[in-house]
Amino acid sequence: MKSTKEYITQELKSLVKEFDQIKASYRYDRLCETFYIQILPSKFYKESEALIERRFDILDEFLDLFPNESIVFLTEGNLINMDSVELCVQGKMYGTNKFISKVSNYKSFNFELELPVPSNDLSYENNYALAA
Repeated sequence: MKSTKEYITQELKSLVKEFDQIKASYRYDRLCETFYIQILPSKFYKESEALIERRFDILDEFLDLFPNESIVFLTEGNLINMDSVELCVQGKMYGTNKFISKVSNYKSFNFELELPVPSNDLSYENNYALAA
């Protein structure tokens, strides 16, 4: 049977291989016996249905295999400190700001965009307060 760290390491490597736009890191908190797994970028973490499903699969399997330990998935903006991680793996496309999605039926999309028209009045006023 694999250890929890071996399991987490294998799953993170598998995630990054499957979703090459992400970076995945983990740290273990011995005090509360919890593995914290950070997935970046947060947009992909929150919006990719396939990644969301995969996270649930990992969570279910982890809890079946290791019922006495906990696992928490998170992304940037959470309050958990991820400065000292035990493992960090990064996909080939991470950081390119390109989110590739497979579209089976490509059609052109037409849309109208209304932009505010700036006024010709460019006057402004500066107020300065002096501190004594």
